[in-house]
Amino acid sequence: MARRKGSIAAAKAIKEKEEEAERLRLLAAARMNAFGCGWYFLTDMFNHSCRPNCWKSVQVAPAGESCVRTLRAVAPGEELTLDYLGDMHTADRASRRERLRQQFSFDCDCDLCLGTGELASLE
Repeated sequence: MARRKGSIAAAKAIKEKEEEAERLRLLAAARMNAFGCGWYFLTDMFNHSCRPNCWKSVQVAPAGESCVRTLRAVAPGEELTLDYLGDMHTADRASRRERLRQQFSFDCDCDLCLGTGELASLE
């Protein structure tokens, strides 16, 4: 019986640690995806591209809603992406990647940064 109680306690401790890890993951995601002065949970699910196919705007009043529009024709099944940096679209590859690493903690692997996009040869 004591052995069973120990197993139950261990399982409960593991579950609590997993739940805490999930809470921390969600808080980190919310922190990384804050846009301006708010969180927009649906549009915050878009991934980054230095050459995005969408643009995001936020209306200040009355409801502060977020709106995403495509910048070009998007093929069926193509991922919708946003430029997290906004003002860096003309910056060189090294500057963009460094800012993304510092501000969002990831290395950009979009086609422009990897040198596989049609505009990559211009950098």
